[in-house]
Amino acid sequence: MSEETEAAVVKAAKLINEAERPVLIAGHGVLASHAWDELMELAEATGIPVINTLLGLSSFPRNHPLSLGMLGMHGMYWSNIVVDQADLVVGLGMRFDDRVTGKASTFAPHARIIHLDIESSQVGRNVPVEVPLVGDAKVIMRALVPLVKNVDRPEWMSYIEGLKKDHPSLAIPKTDKLLVQHVLSEMNELIQENPESVIVTGVGQHQMWAAQFLFFNGHNTFVSSGGLGAMGFELPAAMGAQVGQPNVPVWSIAGDGGIQMTSQELATVAQENLPVKIALINNGYLGMVRQWQEMFFENHLKEVPIPGPDFVKLSQAYGIPAMKVTHQEDVMPALRKAQAHDGPYLIEFVVDPSVNLYPMVPPGGSLGETMEDPLTVGATTS
Repeated sequence: MSEETEAAVVKAAKLINEAERPVLIAGHGVLASHAWDELMELAEATGIPVINTLLGLSSFPRNHPLSLGMLGMHGMYWSNIVVDQADLVVGLGMRFDDRVTGKASTFAPHARIIHLDIESSQVGRNVPVEVPLVGDAKVIMRALVPLVKNVDRPEWMSYIEGLKKDHPSLAIPKTDKLLVQHVLSEMNELIQENPESVIVTGVGQHQMWAAQFLFFNGHNTFVSSGGLGAMGFELPAAMGAQVGQPNVPVWSIAGDGGIQMTSQELATVAQENLPVKIALINNGYLGMVRQWQEMFFENHLKEVPIPGPDFVKLSQAYGIPAMKVTHQEDVMPALRKAQAHDGPYLIEFVVDPSVNLYPMVPPGGSLGETMEDPLTVGATTS
């Protein structure tokens, strides 16, 4: 580590120790450097809450009391407001892209920013940075931990708990219909039984709901297409994850649009007998596009209803067992049946097509303007 970097680490530690409303934001760089132990040490040494970017999920255990989940365009309401009100933001292995910041000029308006990134050109590129930390996340966090203090911040932590109680982003609207949220809430219960379970998603509404509802407690257990946002990613990427982790449960959470881009890979899944489990969320739409057309284009729906095959018959045609689920009470039995099957399995969940994804930062908006689900506003957690 250079003298310049060592001096920056000392300065960063001083800002962390003096901060009254600090927050850590951990991105994929933490996973790339295998720095999850150092992240845990830093969080517990300082008592500072940890927020994740989409691709940083599974770098910090979601069941940990300091974990606040994801921030950004579809992040937790409380996570977004915490960043908006923080006086210190420590970005660890993340790039402050627009899906995280919202309107960049309004990002964390009260905060000094420390930015750790291995690529110097990324530091200060999107938001002004007071302390640049350029280098490997594992090395720099290891140097930072001995210099920080565990400062008691009761007002800040109480404020955060109040946000979580009064703005429950994971509240599910009351309905007899099957919602995506029901499926993923039940799946979360299943993966808690084996924290090493790997979840792979496609791109769209189901991707964001998975990032919200699934609590990852194993390291590097969430695989998703972030920057490129490639629909169809969910099936071939799950195959790769299963080959790489042959003794670990791997679930592909797929959209009915994305899976039609790579469904031919079911042939490879069958040929190699890869025990990938596919949770296909079928709402009959390109859901994210439909939501934007509804909310921001006066409900002028264009090219968003998406026809598809009978997915159960398609799967069975490849010799892969499959079933269709349409009711809430059948979700967990179906998940357990698939999980127990020795080989690949597909479940088609036919869900309400009208449900919109919240929380949401509106286009051009700041994190402080995060919109909540109008169907659950006013709900509280005990």
